[in-house]
Amino acid sequence: MESKDFVFGKGILFRLTTGLYKNEFVLYREYVQNAADSIDAAIECGLMDERDAQISITVDREKRRIVIRDNAMGIPSKDVKRMLCNVGNSVKDSRKHKGFMGIGRLGGLGYCDKMVFETTSKGDSEVNIISWNASSLRKLIDDKTGDDDAVSVLVQVTKHTTRKCNELDHYFQVTLEGISETSDELLDEEAVKQYLRMVAPVGFNYSAFLHKKKIADFVQAHRKEIPSLCSYNVFVNNDLILKGYAHTLCYNGKEVKVEDVHCDLLKQNGIVIGWYWIGCTTLEFALTKGFWQSGIRLRRGNIQIGERETLKQLWPENGRGNNYYIGEVHITDPEILPTAQRDYFVTNVACRRMEKCLRKLFDSLWRMCRAASDNNSIVRQINAQAKIITDFNAKESGKDGGFSNQNEEKRQHTKAEQAQKTIQKLQSQLEEKQKKQLEKSESSVTKVILKTVYSHQQEPPKKTVTVAKPAQKEYLDDQLSDEGQQIMVIVQKVLKARIPDEEECTVILNEIRAQVKKIS
Repeated sequence: MESKDFVFGKGILFRLTTGLYKNEFVLYREYVQNAADSIDAAIECGLMDERDAQISITVDREKRRIVIRDNAMGIPSKDVKRMLCNVGNSVKDSRKHKGFMGIGRLGGLGYCDKMVFETTSKGDSEVNIISWNASSLRKLIDDKTGDDDAVSVLVQVTKHTTRKCNELDHYFQVTLEGISETSDELLDEEAVKQYLRMVAPVGFNYSAFLHKKKIADFVQAHRKEIPSLCSYNVFVNNDLILKGYAHTLCYNGKEVKVEDVHCDLLKQNGIVIGWYWIGCTTLEFALTKGFWQSGIRLRRGNIQIGERETLKQLWPENGRGNNYYIGEVHITDPEILPTAQRDYFVTNVACRRMEKCLRKLFDSLWRMCRAASDNNSIVRQINAQAKIITDFNAKESGKDGGFSNQNEEKRQHTKAEQAQKTIQKLQSQLEEKQKKQLEKSESSVTKVILKTVYSHQQEPPKKTVTVAKPAQKEYLDDQLSDEGQQIMVIVQKVLKARIPDEEECTVILNEIRAQVKKIS
């Protein structure tokens, strides 16, 4: 067969624009990763210093416009059409570059009326501008009566112009004009920032995340086995974007403290696949989506692959364990390549090797969730028994109103003594369980996590908690007649059965006691 026998229909353009990504925010990732590759090239050839490089994003809701610009290499005039007008024929090295499919730059066409590429490189005297009429593109794709192929459609919707510029200028800019109403979220400045804090190749926030240094030190110590953690100066409406991790995560009144992080290499049969860091918490409860930093994320070139839950497929029991952790898995094996959508990796031997390694890691982490649950359950039981003792001692000392009568005091004293015995039993059980858990722990990461759980659990009372001895005293109902005391016993029993709030119950009892005292 000959080349003329093949036709690429215009329908393929739908897949490369509107239909390429499930999450529309991905277009920010695509343009940022292309800018990052250009910055790498500019630094490597000495065009600029790393500190001067930046990627700036302007989100203008009022004008319904998005502008993404980098001050890196730009594209020379002689290469503009070759590089910006060919689709899926990137010259980038998939082992080295972050973007390499040659289709990501078209992603914006699905969300706007017009897309404009503007670029120049050092030494050029003009800026090259290529405009894409996205509205016309969609109409031509939807028109089933025409026989245009993909190339003829692109010719109709693109326009190339130039203008003069300073020969020292070098940059690349993409502008999306007329963001569609259905993609209004793309103009939500805070949502864009939050997305990029977890996805973009940016640095940690030193003030918010105290464990950043430990991660950086680990990467530096293993620089012969893994590349440095590349990060870039990314701005959204002039605000510098840093990773969203913090040592205290908050949502809906709940707080989770990241007490420590554990870093380690990912190896399978002696082959370094990558590395990871995992935040260590007390694992008291799952971190719902409201904890937007949660989940162990997958990354390559310090850019997130997929979504928050992409790695759940490799966890046991439907991936529930991924909701208890924060952290990142950085894949460095050059044979493990992202898919076109960067939602996962291309299935090959290297990818399967990675999955086997991660399954083993996640199986260990899930067992830590179960172990933490067992420990936290015992601690809660201990604290419940301790409250019984604390409440008795408070009343015995005259606080909380004291006891109504001697019989109540005796009953509560017996209950407190039993609570003391139960605490001693639970304490021994907890110590034995923790000892066995540590002995069974087969890896450094599980030992670190367990020690974090043990050392930062709610402090249980010691075995030496004592129950105060009843002493001769005046009871609340001593001044009542025998009949009045009997009435109060009945009232107290009924109220405590009906009113769960102990403080409210006490207030009502005191009011009734005052009235009974008047008629006694």
